[in-house]
Amino acid sequence: MTLAQTFAETLPDAFFLDPEQPSRLEAYLHAQGWVAPARTIVALSKAGEGNMNLTLRVELDDGTRHVVKQSRPWAEKFPSVPAPADRADIEALFYRQTASLDAIAQCSPRLLAHDPVSHLLLLEDLGSAGDLSTLYAGDRVIAISTLTGGFGGGANAAALLSDSSAFSNRSCFASRSASSTNASSSESPSDASGSSSSSLSCAPPCSSKYCRSSSSSPAKK
Repeated sequence: MTLAQTFAETLPDAFFLDPEQPSRLEAYLHAQGWVAPARTIVALSKAGEGNMNLTLRVELDDGTRHVVKQSRPWAEKFPSVPAPADRADIEALFYRQTASLDAIAQCSPRLLAHDPVSHLLLLEDLGSAGDLSTLYAGDRVIAISTLTGGFGGGANAAALLSDSSAFSNRSCFASRSASSTNASSSESPSDASGSSSSSLSCAPPCSSKYCRSSSSSPAKK
């Protein structure tokens, strides 16, 4: 049984999003009233390698670009693994609940439309910036354009980057690591409490309004 057949059997009234059938998606978008009848799809491509959902970038003949995202009764990258099909509906609820919270809404795509029967979202396209997956490979360098370019969240990201207190612990931990290494190599004695005399007290909590911190614990990065 194909994935399309499994989907139809599980969700008989739902639209099945297929990256190989842009004409069907075009007809669906017209029927839903999400795209003007005169508009046609000129390009359809994956918008990232999602593990859980199928996410496609749609480009129309007038240059408009949207993202369509569907959650299916399986994990997209591993179709043999079942998963709740209503994941997209919960995501839609999140966007609606946070739409009035600028700090979150400005860093999120706008929800343009939602089909709960098909568990499908139409979202604002935030552009083709990287997905930061390189961080898992040990690459700690993130281009500023990745954080600030192409969408409304740029102002928040720029403000965070310009606030040195947001990253105060980074230099502290680096210094502490260097001190520990030096102390180890010189076999410096420990104090009465058993901790190295080279240990440093890390920076106070981040004062940026974009950081989550409290007066009792240091900012975590």
